Amino acid sequence: MPAFTGRIKSGYENVRYVKTGGTVDYAEPVDTSSPIFVRDLTTGTAANQANWFFKREYTIASGGNQVVDLNGSSISDIFGTNLAMTSAVSVMVINRAVDDAAAENTTNVTMTTTLAGLPATVVLAPGSMFQMANANAGGVSVVTPTSGDTITLTNASGASAKVQICVIGRG
Repeated sequence: MPAFTGRIKSGYENVRYVKTGGTVDYAEPVDTSSPIFVRDLTTGTAANQANWFFKREYTIASGGNQVVDLNGSSISDIFGTNLAMTSAVSVMVINRAVDDAAAENTTNVTMTTTLAGLPATVVLAPGSMFQMANANAGGVSVVTPTSGDTITLTNASGASAKVQICVIGRG
């Protein structure tokens, strides 16, 4: 099994919220706080650890879907190793292509999942992102073979969509 190190990072950086227009009193409060979630992970299956990394971009036909089975034989890592996750630490879905020069998606993509710790349904408008992460011992969700291990991405009708998915897990 490959060694894993990585960082889950999500939040807002370099946000400056200042009153403008009219008379500006520079003594007024300025909010420069930026909420951020950062967890460094090492190889393993305990808290703040992971040992599986799955990342893929799918092109989903108009009205079509893509099923990602986290504990089956349908996904593999970049080395071709079949991934059989027992828990998910982080799940990210982005309704846009990896290539910034690619045409923007024009359809909603609905993520439905049987993973207990995630919302059952999330609708992602073109260009939007969903992420949920928890590096604690239980992760975001236990992955239960055959009954609680799938993420289905369903594209609305109208045009194909390029969708990115990334899952960090344990197994």
